[in-house]
Amino acid sequence: MLKKLFKFKPKWQHSKVEVRQQAVTALKSNQGQILQQVATTDEAPQVRCIAVRKMMDMRLLDDIRLQTEDKTVKEAADKRYLQLLMGQKTDAVDLAERLQCLQALDNAQWLETLAVSAKEPELRTAALAKVERESLCGDIAQSDPVADIRLQAASKIQRKSTLERVLKSSRSKDKQVFRQVREKLDALLAAEEGPKRWRSEQEETCKQLELLLRTAHWNKAQKQLQRLAEKWQASEAEAMHLKLEKTEADVQRAKHFTQMQQESSAAWEAWQQQKQAQTQTREAQQTILDELKQLQQRFQQQEFLEAERVREQEAHLEALLQRWKQAGQLVDVEQQKMDAQCHQAQNKLHHLLKNLLHARSIGKALEKLCEEAEQQNADKQVVTVRGLDKLRRSRRAIEHLEAPNHWLQTLEQRFNNAVQALEKKLQEQQSQRKHHQKEIQEKLKALEAALQEGQLQTALALEHKVRHLLALLADLPPKERKDWEKRFHACSAQVHELRGWQRWGNKLERETLCQQVEALIGMEADPEELATRIRNAQATWKKLKDGRPHKTLWKRFNDACQKAYAPCQVHFEQQAQSRHQHYELRAELCAELEKFEQNNDWGDRGLDWKAAWNFVKVRRKTWYQIGATDRKQRKPLNDRFEAALAALDKHLDRERKRNFQQRKQLVEKTWQLQEKTDIREAINEVKDLQSQWLISVPSGRKEENALWDAFRAACDAVFDRRKQEQDEFTQSLNANLKAREAICLQLQQWLEAENPDWPHWSNQQHKLQAEWNEIGTVPKKVQRSIEQQFSALNKQAQQAYYQWQNQQQHAQWDLLKQKAGLCRQLEALALSGEAQDAAQGENGRAAIEQSWQALPALENRNTEQAISARFQAAQQHDASIQETAQDQQRQLCIQMELLSGMASPEEDAERRMQYQVERLSKTMGAGGSEFNEEANATGSIEPAEKDALIRQFYLIASMNDDLDTRFEKAVHYVQQ
Repeated sequence: MLKKLFKFKPKWQHSKVEVRQQAVTALKSNQGQILQQVATTDEAPQVRCIAVRKMMDMRLLDDIRLQTEDKTVKEAADKRYLQLLMGQKTDAVDLAERLQCLQALDNAQWLETLAVSAKEPELRTAALAKVERESLCGDIAQSDPVADIRLQAASKIQRKSTLERVLKSSRSKDKQVFRQVREKLDALLAAEEGPKRWRSEQEETCKQLELLLRTAHWNKAQKQLQRLAEKWQASEAEAMHLKLEKTEADVQRAKHFTQMQQESSAAWEAWQQQKQAQTQTREAQQTILDELKQLQQRFQQQEFLEAERVREQEAHLEALLQRWKQAGQLVDVEQQKMDAQCHQAQNKLHHLLKNLLHARSIGKALEKLCEEAEQQNADKQVVTVRGLDKLRRSRRAIEHLEAPNHWLQTLEQRFNNAVQALEKKLQEQQSQRKHHQKEIQEKLKALEAALQEGQLQTALALEHKVRHLLALLADLPPKERKDWEKRFHACSAQVHELRGWQRWGNKLERETLCQQVEALIGMEADPEELATRIRNAQATWKKLKDGRPHKTLWKRFNDACQKAYAPCQVHFEQQAQSRHQHYELRAELCAELEKFEQNNDWGDRGLDWKAAWNFVKVRRKTWYQIGATDRKQRKPLNDRFEAALAALDKHLDRERKRNFQQRKQLVEKTWQLQEKTDIREAINEVKDLQSQWLISVPSGRKEENALWDAFRAACDAVFDRRKQEQDEFTQSLNANLKAREAICLQLQQWLEAENPDWPHWSNQQHKLQAEWNEIGTVPKKVQRSIEQQFSALNKQAQQAYYQWQNQQQHAQWDLLKQKAGLCRQLEALALSGEAQDAAQGENGRAAIEQSWQALPALENRNTEQAISARFQAAQQHDASIQETAQDQQRQLCIQMELLSGMASPEEDAERRMQYQVERLSKTMGAGGSEFNEEANATGSIEPAEKDALIRQFYLIASMNDDLDTRFEKAVHYVQQ
């Protein structure tokens, strides 16, 4: 009631500001309408600020911070909005709403802060997607606890220095980030080297084209010209891809290349036309050479030529030579070689034609002499020594041909055989005459002795023999035959007288024979043996001749022989039947051979000669495996078989010679491949020749083995060349391997040296890398291992080089610190002024100056000049230490503490936060500060800025020991 009467107002609407402040401070965050009303309508900015700091409605906060004109309220609204957006309060706004607000946010500084400090990974991810500053992305890629966010941050980095910083920090901590950053850094380095490499490649392409124009080796230039043109086009495409701005030199180089390309194309076309003309000339000359070789081979196979035929061939040879002159000319060296081959073939052909014509005249004379010698040998007349000497003189009168000729050799052998037959006949006649003379003496003595002893049968046989010998010696002089004839007539008379007494004794012997044959009847014995005994008994019966018939005994003897021979008759009939079968088999073989010879076209080159040779071989073997035939049929059958074989052997022998000559030419062609430069082509041709090695009809084993050994030797010689080239290639691979091992050894020795020459390491590394790239290929089995060894040693050396650089940098920092310490001592003396003894002060300065002189100069000339200037100022007793110098050192100390991650003292906390905010603001537009463009809101500094911080700190003249201690501690932490 009182409220209605007096219209009571809440304290947050009180007229006093202090009351409203307390009331608004007491409000809860869930009293949004009141807070909204206070924040938008209260007159006092400080009251509205309190209300803003308690609001939870982000959209309303966003409207307030964008629409209010009061700077204090705007800053409070910004801060509250950022706190809620980051989710730093316990009563945080829902994540979805914050993500929605983040999508509408365009404040780069807030986005960077959210990307670094937002609580939820989703919020950091969304903020990072809108961050553009690469240095901040580098810090996030190093420090964010979520791997996906680190990878996302790394993917946004494009600047080289940031990539190097992330690469160094993630080397052993985050493999995924390290791999991604390394790939991007490699691509960036490649892009930086692109223009230089592009111009170098174009210059090299121009040099290669110029060299090609100078050398003019157009036989291998087409592929090289095409390769250079493609290389130039690829280079131009790469320039467009890299968006290079071409200089005047680039344009002139392109014009020069185009001009050389046109010149090379014109020169190549001219060379092609010349080559085509040369090819036509070469083909025409080679065709003529082939024809000459074919003529040579044809004449070598012939044994003689008629005079008319020789004249025809000489005319044909002259026509070929006229074609040779009209074919054109090759280059000097090649034409001289071709002319030499043509001249050599021409001389060989003339020589062959001359020999063949001469062989014809010699052969005719020798053939006539052979017929005369054979006629003498065929006649039954007596051969004389004088006749043989006449034949030999006639042969010596005929000229011998130097060149080997089969026909003449056959005639020569024929003549020698005839002469040898005549000589043998003469020797046989002489020996036989002596033998007959000696034999007749012996027979006459035996005849006289047989008559004296009464041996009539022996005497009868000797009488018949002596009479035959006297007939054979009828050509002897009568004086030599007279004594023999006288003695023979006396013996003949005695033989006639004894024949009368013989008849009485023969009767008793005939009876004995009858008894012996009768005993053979029914005897179980071998039919052959039984028949032999019967035939012996019949022969003995025939010898018993006394001039009188004995019919009774003969009938008895004949009946006994027939009965005893009956079992043998069956056996011999079976043998006769078997011989008849053998005859039929042999006749069938003859018929097969004759039919085979008639049914085949022996002039057909497609005939299966090997099958024909096997056919004859099998029939010949079968012939000798068949048993015996009747004696009467044997000779005609053998003659028929030999005739059929002779007809077939004639065809086979012709093919045998042709095939042998063909394979002999294969051997010659294989030997000629030794001169071929392209070993692969030579190997292929050898394999082709091997496939052509076919034996249709084999020659003798000795000849075949010799020809095969020659062919194998020729093939092995070509294959040995390939093996030699393979060995040489293997040696080159091994030499390259030794060269690369030597480079690895140099790297190993460099690493193992006590004091490596690290200042010149970069030059040495480039030199070794260039030598490594110039070395050719190595054996494949060790290629990977040697590459890994070189890469590992190079990596070790590079790491050692980085360590040496760090040591040198730390040494420079220590030296700078020492010089700064000396400067500080002089500055302390300057500050003390007159408080100390003058002499003592001078001595102190002298000691400090002496120490200064003992220290070496810094490698950085600017730093050396700056520290020297500080030292000289201290020498001049300048004791003015400004407050600004200490303030600068404090700022540098805070930066180094941020770099090391150390906490700053409480009195510098606000200044540290202010520095972070300032750096964020400065780097948003310009992208950097005076120290480093890439410092982020957390104070992260690139490695190059570490050295700058240290140098600037020690170059400032200040006497604050606390700052020195803080800075040295931070530096020590960074160096760890």
